[in-house]
Amino acid sequence: MALTVTSFTDVPSIATAFPELVNHPLLDADAWRALRDSVLPPDEVTPLVTTWQTRLEFLVGATLLGLIEHFPGGRTAKPQQLLVADVMNAGRPLNAILEPRRSTKTSSILAVHLGRCAVRPRRRSAFTLATTGLKAREKFREEIVDPIEARWPDAALRPVKIHKAGGGERLEFPNRSVYSVHPPIGSSFRSSAYDDVLVDEGGESEDAMTDDLLAAIPPTFDTTGGALVVSGTAGKRRGAGNLLHRMLTDKALDAAILRYSAPDTTTDEELAAWEPTEEHPEGRVRELIEQHHPGVGNLTPLDAVHRSYLLMPRDVFTREYLGIFGEDGAAVTLFDPLKWARTGLDGALPAPGTPAFPARWSLAFAAHPDSLCTSIMAAWRDADGKAVGLLLDDLPGIDTAPKALLKARRYRVPIVYDDANQANRLIIEALNREKNRPRIEPRVFAQAKVAASSLVDEVDRENVVHWRDQLVLTEAVHKTVKRRAGQGNGWLLGRDPKQPNDNITPVEAWALALHHYDNSRPKAKGRSQVAA
Repeated sequence: MALTVTSFTDVPSIATAFPELVNHPLLDADAWRALRDSVLPPDEVTPLVTTWQTRLEFLVGATLLGLIEHFPGGRTAKPQQLLVADVMNAGRPLNAILEPRRSTKTSSILAVHLGRCAVRPRRRSAFTLATTGLKAREKFREEIVDPIEARWPDAALRPVKIHKAGGGERLEFPNRSVYSVHPPIGSSFRSSAYDDVLVDEGGESEDAMTDDLLAAIPPTFDTTGGALVVSGTAGKRRGAGNLLHRMLTDKALDAAILRYSAPDTTTDEELAAWEPTEEHPEGRVRELIEQHHPGVGNLTPLDAVHRSYLLMPRDVFTREYLGIFGEDGAAVTLFDPLKWARTGLDGALPAPGTPAFPARWSLAFAAHPDSLCTSIMAAWRDADGKAVGLLLDDLPGIDTAPKALLKARRYRVPIVYDDANQANRLIIEALNREKNRPRIEPRVFAQAKVAASSLVDEVDRENVVHWRDQLVLTEAVHKTVKRRAGQGNGWLLGRDPKQPNDNITPVEAWALALHHYDNSRPKAKGRSQVAA
């Protein structure tokens, strides 16, 4: 930090300009942490830092913006606001904050930045939106200028000087700090040195804007030790081309993260109704909101969110209130490679019919849609309820698949497959010409969706077992991405559109086999609770 402040004697100008903050209860570390820790637990958060100085800076900024009003019945600080501040005050150069609409994320970030400008001399900070320069200037006036003018109508008495001329909007502080607004264009930042930059609505950025801003903004911190904050709600696109999604998911960036969002595995069935109904028994949007929206209960009425659910297009509501990014843009691997690696076993592979193989198991096959290859997978659950996957056959093309699948007769297990895949149907047609063919159990679209979601959930919870020597299965796991399917939030296991020949058939077959196993007998211990 630029200076160390431990009391108002270090910043007498702040005590004079904001006398209501002298002895404010939230300057006390225990009181601050007690309020902050009462927040709804986030879905992801990096380490937190609070000091007397950072608490003072937030309180100054929050007072400027009217987030805290120092009179009976006035606004008070919300726990999620303190959480935002402490994530930012950890001092990382990059910060990503994903929260739903109506949770005060933007105003909380602005409070930190403006408070820093007020307390730390000669600070240079800026704000923009990843949409348009006009929208950035509008938000600057609404979120910053309007509350300051409302609190201090007389310009002579304001603790900051406001400049509102088009293209030159900024705040100037008595200590020579400046907070300005810019369009989301790299040239607006180049050749300058900044201490803090906020890019709000980061989920709306496109590839070109993302590249432009990342090329221009971080170098402005080279001599200041400054920080970039990217915030917003989830956008239509995901991947490296989306600024917010990249900051949240690219672990190499080592960004500070605060994320509130429902799981990517949330299904259409769960989103189909606010609460379970006879028509939509798996509907649970209200439950998801209560689990992932930090503003509900202390700022945003649940009824208001329900109204938005009824009025907004489903995909828009899902992004803005549940934090689930759309599927447009770059493909994103579905499975965490570290979690996959930690769940692998060494040693000999068990074979069907041997003592090491379970008495009850399920079998499924999946063919590449272009008939390039076929996989046959076995699935079961071990004594601890973990989902076990074993690749029985990795076959080129589809011609040898019917003969390989006839082994199901010997083990008296049905053959499960996705009936929507034409290559799978060709294999089944060949099997149907065999005498005494095994029992065949096709799976329809709705079942395939649930199977995919369930397997992703199992790996995410590290509730799976596989053998490290089965490199074809591991390679398939690393290549599997989300594929949009059906309406709304529907998805299946898929290939990177740029790599259509990728072999992910072992994963597709495992998901179907596990779904069959879990639904052909009573639930086992540790079974995934993903909705059907």
